[in-house]
Amino acid sequence: MTIVAAAPASFAGSRTAAFTCHGCGDCCKGSAILLSPFDLARLAALTKESPRSFVRERCVVLKHPLTSLPAVMLETVPQCTFLDDANRCTAYNHRPLVCRSYPLGIFTDLNEPGWRPALSRFTIRANPCPPPNPGGHPLPMVNTLHAMATSAGMEPYAEAYRTWARLTEDIANNWRYAEMEHEEAQAFDAEFRRTFFDEVDHPEGEREALGAFLKRASAFRARHRIPAAGELSTPPAATTG
Repeated sequence: MTIVAAAPASFAGSRTAAFTCHGCGDCCKGSAILLSPFDLARLAALTKESPRSFVRERCVVLKHPLTSLPAVMLETVPQCTFLDDANRCTAYNHRPLVCRSYPLGIFTDLNEPGWRPALSRFTIRANPCPPPNPGGHPLPMVNTLHAMATSAGMEPYAEAYRTWARLTEDIANNWRYAEMEHEEAQAFDAEFRRTFFDEVDHPEGEREALGAFLKRASAFRARHRIPAAGELSTPPAATTG
C-alpha cells in the first residue's frame, strides 16, 4: 500500500487523501492487529473454528497496555495466517477493523453511538509501505477519508469497536478493577476472556454477529454493575491506530 499525499494529524472526515494498494503484503507481516470480540466472531465464522480454538491456534493473548485487561491479537509473525503466497488476504470480506481501516486511524467518541456521528475524525497512519516497483501499478485514487472508510464496510466493525472501547475504558478506569486483589483480578480476567473471546457467539451474518456482541457486552456490564456510559463524563478519544 502506498500513500501519496499525507495530511495533518487529525481532521474532519471530509478531507481527502490519495492512496492505492500495490499488494506488497507488508502490512500483514509483524503488524499489531488487536481484535474486538466482533472481529473474532467474524473470523471464526469464516474458518468454522470455535472462538476458543481460533484464539489458541491463530492469536496471541496478552495484557492490554492501557487497560491491563486480557486482549487478543492476531499472530502476524512472520506473517498473518490469512495471507496467501500471492500476498492476498484470504479473509478479506471478514477482515477486522484494524485491517479495514488501513491506512486510516479512527478517532471515535466513546459515548456517541452510531456510524456517522461517532466516526467524524481520522488520522493517516505512518506509511510502512515500500515504494512500488515502477510500471504496472494503478494510480492512486483521491477520495474523502469518510468515503474510504465507508467503502471498506467499516460501519458495523466501528460500532462494535466503540462499544468495546467504552466497556474496557469503564472497567479499567471508572470501576473497581484497578483496586482488586490479585486473586480476584485473576478470576475476573478469566471470566472476561471466557465471555468475550472463548465463548463469543459467531453467527454467519454480520448484523447478527454485531447484535449478539452488543447484547453480550450489555449483559456483562449489568452483571458486574459497571457504570453505563451515560453516567460518566466523556473520556479521552480512543483510536484504532
